[in-house]
Amino acid sequence: MVAAAVQSLSIPFAAVAGSGASLSAFLFWRVFRYSPLGRAIAAVAVIMGIVTAYHAALLVAPEATSLTAVSAVKYVALAGVLALLGKIQLQSTVPLREYDYYLLVAVLGPGIFVAGGIIAEVVAPAVVHWIHGSGAALVILSLYRLPAATARSSGWIDILVRHPQRVRAQEDWMSPVDDRILEVCSRADLVLTPSIIAYNIEYSREEINRRLSELERHDFVERVDRGKYRITNKGYQYLTHPL
Repeated sequence: MVAAAVQSLSIPFAAVAGSGASLSAFLFWRVFRYSPLGRAIAAVAVIMGIVTAYHAALLVAPEATSLTAVSAVKYVALAGVLALLGKIQLQSTVPLREYDYYLLVAVLGPGIFVAGGIIAEVVAPAVVHWIHGSGAALVILSLYRLPAATARSSGWIDILVRHPQRVRAQEDWMSPVDDRILEVCSRADLVLTPSIIAYNIEYSREEINRRLSELERHDFVERVDRGKYRITNKGYQYLTHPL
C-alpha cells in the first residue's frame, strides 16, 4: 500500500519539477540569451515544458498510446541539447574546470533525465518518473539565482565563469584555433612560418594557412615576408584584453 502511494506521487512530482525547470530555464534564457548558451537553454525550457505536458497527460489519460511517442521524443530532444552543449564547449576557450559548479549541475540534470530515464524504462519502470523529476529538480536548484543577474551584454560571463579575465571576446569570423595561433606568435615574439605554428598546436598546415590569411585580413597578424607572419598590436590587444 505504501509502495502504491509512493508510486502515485511520482507523476505529479515529475510534472511539478518539469514546470519549475521549464520556468527556470526560460528565465535563465531571458538573462543570458546573447551568450553562447542561449540556444541550448531555450531548448531546455521548451523541452521541459513538453515534459510537464507529458506527465500532466499521464495523469489524465495514462493508457493513451500516443504518449509513448512523446516519451521517446523527449529523450531524443534532451540528448540533442546535451550534444549541442558539447559542441559549444569544444568551440569554447573556457576549460571545464573554469565553470562554476552550479552550471555543471544544470547540465547534469538533463543527463540524469536521459541516461537514468532510459535505463529505468528497461530495468525499473516504477521509478522512471522519480528520475525524470529528479533531473528536472537539478535544473531548478542550479539555476534558481540566475534570473536576478544583471542583463548586461557581457554580464553572463561574470556569473558563469570563475575567472572571466581568461575568456576573450572572439569576433564572429574567428575560430577557436585563432586564439592558439596568436598565443604561439605572442610567446615566440618572432616571425613564424605556418609549419612552425602547425607543429606547436598540432593542426594541419593547410588549416593554419587558412586561419593566418583570415587573421591577416583583419590585422591580427602581418606577413613580413613570403610565408612568414608576426602578431600585430591589434593581435596583442585581443590577447591581453579579455571579455
